[in-house]
Amino acid sequence: MRIAIRPSYVNLSSDGRSDVIFECSLPSMGREPSCLPRARAYAICGGMRKRRARTTVLDDIAEDEGMRHLVISVHLTDFVNACTLFLFVGSIRGGHWGTCSVTPEECARLIHRSAQEDPSYDRWFRLHRSDEQELSRQRAEVRSLGQEVLFSVVVPVFRTPAAYLRAMVDSILAQTYGRFELVLVNASGECKEVDDVLASYDDPRLRVLAAENKGIATNTNVGIKASVGDYLVFVDHDDLLEPDALYRFAAQIRTRPKADLLFSADDLWGSPDGGSERFFGGRFKPGWNPDLLLSYNYVFHLMTVSRYAVSRIELPGPAMDGAQDYDLAWKVSELARDICYVPHVLYHWRLHAGSTSKSQDSKPYALEAGARAIEAHLQRQGVRAQIHAGRTPFSYKVDYLEWAPSVSVIVPVWDLVDFDRCLESLLQHAKGACHEILVVGPSDLLRARGKSISMAKEKDPRVSAITLEAGKRSRAAIVNSAARRAAGDIVVVLEPDCCIEDDAWLGALIGPLARPEVGCAAPLLLARDGKVATHGLFLREDGTVVPIEQGLDPENPGYMTFLAHPLDVAVAPGACQALRRKEFLSLGGYREGFGTLASIELCLRLDDAQRLVVSVPYSPVERLGRVRVPEQWASRECRQALIAAHPSIAGGSYWPDPNLNDRNGFFELCR
Repeated sequence: MRIAIRPSYVNLSSDGRSDVIFECSLPSMGREPSCLPRARAYAICGGMRKRRARTTVLDDIAEDEGMRHLVISVHLTDFVNACTLFLFVGSIRGGHWGTCSVTPEECARLIHRSAQEDPSYDRWFRLHRSDEQELSRQRAEVRSLGQEVLFSVVVPVFRTPAAYLRAMVDSILAQTYGRFELVLVNASGECKEVDDVLASYDDPRLRVLAAENKGIATNTNVGIKASVGDYLVFVDHDDLLEPDALYRFAAQIRTRPKADLLFSADDLWGSPDGGSERFFGGRFKPGWNPDLLLSYNYVFHLMTVSRYAVSRIELPGPAMDGAQDYDLAWKVSELARDICYVPHVLYHWRLHAGSTSKSQDSKPYALEAGARAIEAHLQRQGVRAQIHAGRTPFSYKVDYLEWAPSVSVIVPVWDLVDFDRCLESLLQHAKGACHEILVVGPSDLLRARGKSISMAKEKDPRVSAITLEAGKRSRAAIVNSAARRAAGDIVVVLEPDCCIEDDAWLGALIGPLARPEVGCAAPLLLARDGKVATHGLFLREDGTVVPIEQGLDPENPGYMTFLAHPLDVAVAPGACQALRRKEFLSLGGYREGFGTLASIELCLRLDDAQRLVVSVPYSPVERLGRVRVPEQWASRECRQALIAAHPSIAGGSYWPDPNLNDRNGFFELCR
């Protein structure tokens, strides 16, 4: 019988090496040696020249309905970009076979490129932005519906090059929604270049305020205090707006009138490679994401705040120069009635030698001000923290202080799995807050591993075994029983096929739980090949899960540098989860009937309770078994049960932006 083989994706390395990942489906034939898969691959280079390529069976999964699923990697070198895979499963008396070839064109297509990295982004954006017909329709709609909201566009100006200043002003005056005022706070002093540009405009919506230059925060405040609009829109003096920016915001406010903080997608405009100017680096954002905002200010283009909110906060002072928008975003968010993300690219951040879009070295004071903005926000929430520079430019890492809860680590055993390495890594790296390590499972399974457990107890008195009656074999029942007996404030559920790599993992994992709005924290998971298994999960409408950036090198910061920073996600995999014990039990723990999706179902209940699920990348946890996470193999029955329990999944509410492809977790553009 023929094996169904299809190429899934291609992983690229910086040295020119690549891995072509194939997915193979065939009827299950057991696991005896005669039924083990035998794969052979040939790399194709220079026309038809072939040479053997190394293959690795990454996953071998028994699926529901009697099917078997293989994931096989073919390793290519020296910039080879084509290959053929031959696969046989069975014995000489019979079996299954299949073959699949990947051409250079297919290989290029299978390379995942995020919206930020896509070389065709300029063409994509020009095809998807509002054309003249749509802009005319918007103007007609505005005339017929009226213009209820008055926007105040506030722009501090300081010796801006004439071409940049004129382009910025023109982009605002060209808005299809015309009820706005443009407040230019000119702190340039005597500057003929700026004065000549501003004097050339004769538009009643434009107001120029001369101000002494006292720093960008104070200059911005001059514009805020002089403005009269219902909403304030903040634009840098050398950047550009799309002509329908205010229209899109007004449309959002019409449907959500209590919106106090709004922001949009954005991109860059310039010449990153010295060639002609173009649009590039599209950033389609994950909605309101507090943990990402604690890492860097991703909301500030295009940021709009309501007069209602601004009138109730203290405006950023000189200490926030360079991060005044960051400080403002945090202060507004703390009292916002509603926060809205507008999924359209409405702001173009100009790339030039002096812009912060190019380097943080252009404004080093802004990095320090950003740290002060984060620290002040957390202090207002009653959380003490120390802020450090993050892994990427203009980013931060939060270390939570005075947060030392006791932790119970639960290792559930429901199969005859070898958990020696898991226990060894725990004993080596479970320092400080770890109060106890509970190995929990049915009596027969724990007896089978009695020697390993006894040796672990001798090494560390924190290790204990909880034996359950033989009938309790579901993961949900095992974990729930252990949580009821645990003594820690926090329970960390750790699968027995996981391995801890450093001493900092537990502190990094439980840190976000210092904030009461966080309900679950999970680490970045690495697969056995050292690549990313997942940085949290997204859910599709049919209940299938989408791992975030699976297969990337963990040193790659990923789309919008997600892999370098904590990220609030829809759901987290069950391989390792940290939860408050009392909250876990009050919610009923893991529910049976969802199989491998029980951990995901708990995350959805946390979301219903207005709790965040955070994926923390600082100290990854390695999975010793498969490359894929078990949730990817959930049965149809489990997915249907999940949708029945949480109908909102069918509405597609767990994907961050409609402009991104929801078939994978690489944040690719929809075509």
